[in-house]
Amino acid sequence: MALAGGLSARPAERAEAHHVCQLSGSRTVLGNRNARMVTRAATVAPRYRVTRYYGCRYRTNRFFRLVDVGEPGLFSDRVEPRRLAGVFAGFAGAYQEPAGEQQLAYVRAVDLRSGRVRVREQALVDAGPSDSYRVSDLELRYTGGLAWIVERRSFAQAPGSPVITYEVHKVDRGGRQRLDAGPDIDPASLTLSGATISWRRGGVTRTAILGSARSG
Repeated sequence: MALAGGLSARPAERAEAHHVCQLSGSRTVLGNRNARMVTRAATVAPRYRVTRYYGCRYRTNRFFRLVDVGEPGLFSDRVEPRRLAGVFAGFAGAYQEPAGEQQLAYVRAVDLRSGRVRVREQALVDAGPSDSYRVSDLELRYTGGLAWIVERRSFAQAPGSPVITYEVHKVDRGGRQRLDAGPDIDPASLTLSGATISWRRGGVTRTAILGSARSG
């Protein structure tokens, strides 16, 4: 088994190929018929304990390191949502900026055939110094396109009472696009059917097409 440095299945779905992609001391967190995502404890010099996420494609039986979760301000605080789709792993990571005043988030999509990162984006690109944000929902197409809903909390006008709004974004071969924005978007309503993503805003379902991963 090779271990390299370098999902859309739900957590309850079990991997079918139990004889490959086995990593000692690891725990499976996602699996589909093509790949598996696992976690294992690790130590980062000089003394930091982290939970390390790996992805592995059954056909190649090779693990790729995805992300480390550990001490806030130094590592990602958490990795969720997580998805497997085909041979792609997708996830959102949350972290604190160094001063600890902002909670921020990013999204990734990784091709488990090669370990190549096909999507590497901040969840929100126009956040101000008084904004915190997190990814509330995420969908990954089996061809590598990624879509997510991000919650923005802005403390600019009222420090003790943030203004909360939501945005829907996607990244595919056409580039990055903001699909919708507003306070009445259901933060957990993102779904994927074929190439169509859908979400709810004000009780009304809206849709868009999610393409394949961009090249380059």
